[in-house]
Amino acid sequence: MKLIPTFIDGNFHGHDTIKEIISLRDEGYEIACTRQKDQQADHMVYCHYDLTEDGEIRTVWLYTGMAMTDEEFDRIANMKHAYIGAIHKLK
Repeated sequence: MKLIPTFIDGNFHGHDTIKEIISLRDEGYEIACTRQKDQQADHMVYCHYDLTEDGEIRTVWLYTGMAMTDEEFDRIANMKHAYIGAIHKLK
């Protein structure tokens, strides 16, 4: 069973299994949805995964909602070897 270093809102949470990460990610997504309704941010990031060259998850970063403008999100949206999970405001 592979354990992946996981951070929540910048704090080290531990080494978690993918099953635990999915559960934590889903909780963060729900909180981010609530924050998005209140703040109406251009983008509300709820996770990002650092990936290896082969596309495997190296480190998981989970957020309870990180509001970003279009400009801020554009800087991270196309990072190499990363997956960004975000809610986007409909325009």
